[in-house]
Amino acid sequence: MPKKVAFIQTGGIGDLIMILPIADFYEEQGWKIVWPIDERFVAMFQRVKPTVEFLPVPGGPAYDRTYHFDLPLSLLAKHGCEKTIIFYVPMHGLNFSDPRLAASLKFDEYKYAIAGVPFSRKWDLKYARDLKREQALYDRLDIRRPFVCVHDEGSNFQIPVPIPDGITKEFQIVRVSTLTDSVFDWLLTFERASKLIFLDGCFANLVDQLRLDVEKHLVLRSRAEYTPVFRSGWKFVYFDAANITPLESLVPRNV
Repeated sequence: MPKKVAFIQTGGIGDLIMILPIADFYEEQGWKIVWPIDERFVAMFQRVKPTVEFLPVPGGPAYDRTYHFDLPLSLLAKHGCEKTIIFYVPMHGLNFSDPRLAASLKFDEYKYAIAGVPFSRKWDLKYARDLKREQALYDRLDIRRPFVCVHDEGSNFQIPVPIPDGITKEFQIVRVSTLTDSVFDWLLTFERASKLIFLDGCFANLVDQLRLDVEKHLVLRSRAEYTPVFRSGWKFVYFDAANITPLESLVPRNV
């Protein structure tokens, strides 16, 4: 029987993608990973990482200590894990972190440091692709000419991503949204795009960690301590914070 290691990081999607290579590292050392995550994301991540045992954590409106820590810990109780890694930096009044590491490192660096994994592994993201799902999404987008992918919605806000003048004459604009239940379904589309213009978020994390060879523009939205390290050749764009629109005020849009 392999040794079991518990990962405690319930969400969000970008954070989960960020530490997927840590799961690979531990599997290479002979560990079995048991990982409670938000119940909405289990199917998505189970498809791409079938060797990891994902446990569904029900979400609450407050996303408090219960959601982030107590429920995951109770789900892990019967799995007999020899080791537990808590990936959280201080947030929402919760602090399970190593204060020395958390005070000195960016939050993604911290996650790798606390796990004892070289930070360079973040850019060695591997997962099981489903090319049929990726092709089905690409076909659904009805792409007829060279195109640019634009991602301008976070989990609870929208930012008007700046699109250079005249770009719509040369390119079709494909807006990245939740057309399927998996962010991983977009990879084929991203690979075929002429440019990507993305918010700092889960899609940007995916593209950066895969080191995708396409022209990439990143819209920065957070202070340094809340922005992960991006090192795959991005051009950086700024926005006016006054232009952020809460998602509850938006009418749902299609690509």
